[in-house]
Amino acid sequence: MSLALAPDDSASTVDAAVAARDAAAMSVLTLEDLRRLCQTLAVELGLLPGGLQRYGHYADLRLTSTVLLRPRQVLIRMTLEAPTHAALAALAAAVVEVGCADFLLVAAAAPVEREVEGSEHVLGPSAFMELCRRSSMVGWADGRPVVRTARPDLRPWHRV
Repeated sequence: MSLALAPDDSASTVDAAVAARDAAAMSVLTLEDLRRLCQTLAVELGLLPGGLQRYGHYADLRLTSTVLLRPRQVLIRMTLEAPTHAALAALAAAVVEVGCADFLLVAAAAPVEREVEGSEHVLGPSAFMELCRRSSMVGWADGRPVVRTARPDLRPWHRV
């Protein structure tokens, strides 16, 4: 009797390998690297800068998005730590306090809490790395994403 892998087993093995590679690439990023990548992806998606606030272990990036001809403020919190339910609740409260319409928590570490993992407001390592792979503004060096700085329209962003 042979123990051949079922198609689902093979796909889950590949997914696990990609997730491990993504986690390794994200683990070497600094908060400044993460900020530059988030800002670059935001430019590519058509968002406009609204400001940056740095804190100890995270940074908040305010952006303006236009939906149905109406500008709305969004907040992206970037952190190197694993997102928790408490961190997500604190971010939701901060968003209400500053008057933003929406928010996203970009985390370099994978969430460990199940309810956080499924949140539409959390972008973990695999999802973030997938955005980087699809971006024409992100290159790769030593297996990690880096901003391509040859584009003159990106330079003002990196001084925020």
